[in-house]
Amino acid sequence: MASIVNAIGYALGKLHAGMLTYLCDLHREGDKEPLRQVLQALNLPVPHTPVAKREWNGIDLAIFDGDPVNTPSMLVEIKVDDHEHSTRRKVNGHEIVDAQTKVYAQAYPDCPTRLFLTLGFGEAYGPPAGPFRWIRTAEFYRSLTHIRSTDPVLTAWREAIAYELRLREAALANDRSESLRFRGGAWNLYVLGALRDDLSALNPSQTFRCYAYGSAPDTILNLGWDLRPTYMEINNNGRLNLKIDLRKLSTEERDAALKQAQDKVHHIPNATMCKPRINANSTTFARFDVGLRRDGGRLVFDTNRADTVKRIQDAYTAFRDVFVHP
Repeated sequence: MASIVNAIGYALGKLHAGMLTYLCDLHREGDKEPLRQVLQALNLPVPHTPVAKREWNGIDLAIFDGDPVNTPSMLVEIKVDDHEHSTRRKVNGHEIVDAQTKVYAQAYPDCPTRLFLTLGFGEAYGPPAGPFRWIRTAEFYRSLTHIRSTDPVLTAWREAIAYELRLREAALANDRSESLRFRGGAWNLYVLGALRDDLSALNPSQTFRCYAYGSAPDTILNLGWDLRPTYMEINNNGRLNLKIDLRKLSTEERDAALKQAQDKVHHIPNATMCKPRINANSTTFARFDVGLRRDGGRLVFDTNRADTVKRIQDAYTAFRDVFVHP
C-alpha cells in the first residue's frame, strides 16, 4: 500500500509530532473539529487556543493554551520504534537523572495532561516509568477514526496507523503476505511484545521489557533483572534462555556464581543445560523450549500463543521458586 506517511518515514517520531501540531494549527485557523474529535475521543480537554511547540525543552511536543511562555497544558512524549531512556534535568536547583517520564513529571508538575504515545513496536518495551498516561497504537487509531474531515493529510496519517496495526496482527498470525513492509526487528518485536503483555498480566508486580538490541537487530524479551546476576530472556533464537550476567564479577565470583546457578537449575523441569561462554559479558547456561521457533529469521508459534505463554510462565515460576528459595 503506497503511503506518503510510510514513504517519509512512519518510524519518525517527528512526523507524528508534526501531525499533532497540524491539528493544533487547523484549530487556531478555524477548523476546530479534527483536534476536538481526537482529544474528546481520548477523554482529554481541548485547549481554547492550542499552540504546539515541537522539541520543547527536550520533550517531543508541548501544547500550550495560548501564550507559550506559560505552563503547557499538555506534554506528549512519542515513541515509535524506540523506547524511553534516561535523561537529566535540573529541578529546583538539583540535577536529577532518571527515566524521561519521571524527570519530565518532576520538572513540570503543574502540567495537567502528560501523554506517552507509542505508535510502533516501541510499545513492546512497556508502559512509561513516570506518571504519564500511556496511549498505545490501537487506542490512538480509534481516536483518529472520530475525525470526520476529508483532509487527505489526515486520511493518510490515519491509514498509516491502521496499517501498522495490520502488520502487528500479521506477525501474530504468521501471515507473510506483507513481509517486505516490516521494518527491521518489527515482526519479532510484535510477537515478543504480545507475549510481554500476556506475561505482565500474569505477573503484575514484575517488570518485563521487550526491545531491539544491536544493529542486526537482536530482539529481546527480558523477564526482569530482580534476580541478577541470573535472569531469563527470549531472543532471536526463540528459546527461553536462562542467563547470568558476568560483567561485574571477578573470576572467582564468576566461577562460584556459575557453579551455584548450574547446581540450582537441575531442579527446574524441562531445562536443557548449555556450555557457558565464560569470556562473554553474559552467558546462557540453560534454555527452555517454549513453543517458539525461528522460521526465516522470524519468530512463529509452534502451536499457538496461549501454549507459549503457559510454557514461559511455568518455567519462569519454577525459576523464581528455585532461585529465590534455595
